[in-house]
Amino acid sequence: MRDSTDEADGGLCWNASKVLANYLVTTQPGLVGTTVLEFGSGTGALAARLSAAGVRVVCTDCDLQIDYLSRRMQGVAHTTVLPLNWGDAGWETGGGAVLDQGPYSAIIMAELYGLVQAHDVLLATLLQACSAVAARRPASPGKTEPVVVWSIFKNRPFSLNFLGLLHDTGAFEWEMIEEFDRMGMEEDPGDELFLHRLVYIGDPSGGSRQPQTSTETHQGPVEGGVEIGAQSSQAPAELVTLTPVDLAESRPWQDEEG
Repeated sequence: MRDSTDEADGGLCWNASKVLANYLVTTQPGLVGTTVLEFGSGTGALAARLSAAGVRVVCTDCDLQIDYLSRRMQGVAHTTVLPLNWGDAGWETGGGAVLDQGPYSAIIMAELYGLVQAHDVLLATLLQACSAVAARRPASPGKTEPVVVWSIFKNRPFSLNFLGLLHDTGAFEWEMIEEFDRMGMEEDPGDELFLHRLVYIGDPSGGSRQPQTSTETHQGPVEGGVEIGAQSSQAPAELVTLTPVDLAESRPWQDEEG
């Protein structure tokens, strides 16, 4: 299976989202009947598969994508579509509406790390969401349920660097899932898929974290022979607004055939 599929309506579906959906449906029955929050829903492929299995999904994406996503999800049961721009300002604007749809049993993300310019704003949103989701969970005497984030991505330039940023925060523990059905997406050398279960343990910065602007390599732990974050990046000196052109140019790995 190729890493992406061109949809008839002009959208682009990252097929790793189907791999994550298959994994969650077959191994995480506890998600059925609960609500999960998805970042960067894109074509809605991940949400559609989960909703068919009885999981309610709150799908989010940026303002540029939200109309398309809403059209895609029309008639799909157990789904809600809401705009959510990444970054502190985006969370301040859209986070309240997202939280009102909870409580959430998990946060899910598929193929979001390929554009290095988006790493800082995605990280800021993830930290904000995890903290807020944890604060809003019903209290259980003697028991605290962690906020779990399921993440999948294909090994691309700078994708592993995002895990280096996560490691630097000290806010997450993670487990690399080794055994899962890759659905034919690792047919060629270098086509590794990375599936992680991240557990939010609290942000040591107390929400005062500054955007990462260093051009140095982020160092992280080694998983599967790959050092997480061991890729030099040219992070921007300031956060930028991402346009459709930016997103299109961020896909040099996409096959030109078909």
